[in-house]
Amino acid sequence: MNAQIKKIDTLVRKHLHQSKIVLMIVYGIPEKVLDDDIWIYTWNKYFFFKTKTVFIFKNDRVTDIIIFEYIFRIHFRDSFYNANHTPKYEVVKYY
Repeated sequence: MNAQIKKIDTLVRKHLHQSKIVLMIVYGIPEKVLDDDIWIYTWNKYFFFKTKTVFIFKNDRVTDIIIFEYIFRIHFRDSFYNANHTPKYEVVKYY
């Protein structure tokens, strides 16, 4: 299991099926809310690393998680957890 899958797996184990209230207690108010079913949190590490974590809800519970990674504002890699797809974990590298 590579590092990106471990990172998304950790988030899945912590937050899958959690409610919006629990997620808000852990991470605070999301940076963006889309249609009240998609919450986006952004974290910056140093000057050139940026990570966006997207939590997708169904019936106010986390069902899917996506991590977007950027280096120098260039979209570098995506990591997905899709509950209803096979494989459940997927990493897409752009460079």
